[in-house]
Amino acid sequence: MLLAETKGGTRVYVPKSPAGSELAALIGDEAAAKLSQRWPGEQIKIPVARDWRAAAYRLAGWTYDEIAVRLGIDRATVHRILQAQELVIRQLDLFRKD
Repeated sequence: MLLAETKGGTRVYVPKSPAGSELAALIGDEAAAKLSQRWPGEQIKIPVARDWRAAAYRLAGWTYDEIAVRLGIDRATVHRILQAQELVIRQLDLFRKD
């Protein structure tokens, strides 16, 4: 999640030895080591993962407004994304204050 939030839409270099690297500083030694095992010395494209992030934020209890601000989209788009993922329950959403 952190990689998508901070580097989504860009390319990131995966060092062969991640210890002490910029990548390790960003996502931690364990995660950097896993990436290094899979793509040592390569530039990898980091997805924006907007739909996945919207679902994760909603499941974490975020409001539509909070999700919209974080993703740089409007509420209607948040609703459409969550509806497509079947994370919108219309009757219950009527009583939410988001």
